[in-house]
Amino acid sequence: MTRLQSIWEVTDYRRWMALTLLIRLVIFAFLAVEFHTNWVEELMHYGIVVEQNDTSGYYEPMESWVQGNGYAGACRMPGLLPMYALLRTVLSPAHAEVGMIVLQFLVGAVAIYLAALGAYHFRPSKLLFLLVYGLMVVNTYVSAWDHSLMSDSFSISFLVITFYLLSLYYRRGGYGRILLAGAMLCWAIFTRPSHLLFLPAAGLVVLVYELQNRSGWRRLVLAGMALCLPIVTGISAWAIRNQVLYNKRIILQDDDEHCFGTLAEYHISLRNLVISWGCDYQEWSVNTELAWFLDRASDVHYDFPPHVYTSQCNYDTLVALKSVFTSAWDQTLDPEVRREYQNQVITWSNELRENYRREKPMHYYLWNRLRLIRLFIFPSRLDNLPLPGQAEMNILEFAVKSFYHVMLLFLSGGMVIAACRALWVRDPVMWIFLTFPLVLVLIIGAILGYAEQRYLAPAYPFMVMSVALLITDLCGWWRNQRNSTPGRITT
Repeated sequence: MTRLQSIWEVTDYRRWMALTLLIRLVIFAFLAVEFHTNWVEELMHYGIVVEQNDTSGYYEPMESWVQGNGYAGACRMPGLLPMYALLRTVLSPAHAEVGMIVLQFLVGAVAIYLAALGAYHFRPSKLLFLLVYGLMVVNTYVSAWDHSLMSDSFSISFLVITFYLLSLYYRRGGYGRILLAGAMLCWAIFTRPSHLLFLPAAGLVVLVYELQNRSGWRRLVLAGMALCLPIVTGISAWAIRNQVLYNKRIILQDDDEHCFGTLAEYHISLRNLVISWGCDYQEWSVNTELAWFLDRASDVHYDFPPHVYTSQCNYDTLVALKSVFTSAWDQTLDPEVRREYQNQVITWSNELRENYRREKPMHYYLWNRLRLIRLFIFPSRLDNLPLPGQAEMNILEFAVKSFYHVMLLFLSGGMVIAACRALWVRDPVMWIFLTFPLVLVLIIGAILGYAEQRYLAPAYPFMVMSVALLITDLCGWWRNQRNSTPGRITT
């Protein structure tokens, strides 16, 4: 019996879940302590509940439903409502929020095991199972959201459960399994509308399975319809509800301006200019291009990358634009004067972006998209952990943050290598694993330019699977090379 075979069977869910809960509890407790120490005190409740700026956007509509007034608004889809409503039947609002955190933790733990088991269904390899399980069970990139009163934790867990259901279909077929996978993906979309981007990957599973089994076009079409039916039904019902209540076409969520007050147009125009350069728009982070524009109290020189400059844009131009932006924001000025400055920012930013597109089309359409992908998947910092600044960290906190940053870079690099290898190696399973994260990276990162690490979190489990499969394949290749060496005796 080999060493891998002597380890618990992959289907021994009791042992794997016990181990998962033990490891996850240690990490959960560590993060709870860090949140308690470093988070805003008024937004930390019961030691484990973390309130975010947009928590009310999720929980107030659900509380309205519990009170018998219907689900309020269309700014957030009601994906969290079933769990919250169930908890509210026996708990107060505050205790129900604690219950949501506990549920997030438990569902996340189940998702870790299902991620590994699902990968095993696609490629029956004990090594693959152990790699996926090991990389998932120690991660904080996703599990840091278990403490937050947001939709992130549940939505990512639901994606992983969708993947597991798809793996059952890939293994045994059956319209019932693909219908259930479609229903789970629909629920994931209702927790986070951007998860609609994972539908092509789910469709690829159907396509590969039916083609491999030579099922014919009729079965392929029926399987595709079974996958899409719950999604189309759920979203249609939601859209009809919104049309009836608000006399407005709202397919997924209402527009940002109505829901969140959104950013002012002059602010958005400047942010779009920064994104068009392939630069970082995260104004809340230090030393980013947009943060420099918004740092109204500082005249410190900023080293913009050379590729942002054109015949109509040099450093002095950007300093002048910053000055106008500062005046556009200045609350002490007369509103009419401020409006003039705001219009100047809009006009100037749009002109600079258009000039940049004309003068440097290769940068605008190609190289800067690659720069945005690099910012997205190879960040220079790790933003999702509730740790203090580097100067205030103790040795353990510094080690933890360094480890998880290196882990993210390792997974991103492995995913890129796996994607390059997939171009010439015919491996449908690798194509499936890669499609899940790459669609999100290309659309959210390259096209929209949203290089925010929160948006990468849904891709993280599938990055793990892709890299784990790459390592498994390389280990198999190396083993075959050793066994084929002349004169080598194998048993």
